[in-house]
Amino acid sequence: IQTMLENPKERGEFGERKLEDILSRHLPSSMYSLQGTVAGKRPDAFIESSSGKVCIDSKFPLSKFRKMQEAESEEEERLKKKFRRDVKSQLDSVESKYVRPDSGTTDYAFEFVPSERVYYYLVKEEYDILDEYAKKGVQLVSPLTLGQKLELVKNDVHTAKLSQKAEDVQQSLKEISNSFSSFESEWETY
Repeated sequence: IQTMLENPKERGEFGERKLEDILSRHLPSSMYSLQGTVAGKRPDAFIESSSGKVCIDSKFPLSKFRKMQEAESEEEERLKKKFRRDVKSQLDSVESKYVRPDSGTTDYAFEFVPSERVYYYLVKEEYDILDEYAKKGVQLVSPLTLGQKLELVKNDVHTAKLSQKAEDVQQSLKEISNSFSSFESEWETY
């Protein structure tokens, strides 16, 4: 696994498979798509929600994180700044591509980090970045937190469907009431 994770292409494929596995465990296949097109862009996945498509990107500078962790103290600070800059660049990319409500997306997107270790580091050491981008609609998620977010989206879709059914029933009751009123008026004339 270590050798596979050193190769960026294989690491990307591993992250995409992990993402697919999480999506398939939490959502019916009709609610998500892998490698589809949204607003002219191709996220790694997207979810059909009640307010638009939620895009998910799974590209992340993991190799730079590893270099930063292995660096000696004098080199570590420079690599930390570089990693921080790369994280911001990736989150900027997600925001510009996938947070486009005017083009059918939701007002938020997920950046999937397939490593809990990297996610924990960012939450602990770079919370200000995560907070800044969350306000812009980019939410960083890990394998553990993505499942929770998916359940929220699934429940929102279910609630929207129930609400629509309730409106349909209410409309049917109004039509029945109007029919009875019409029948009553007609019956009184006889």
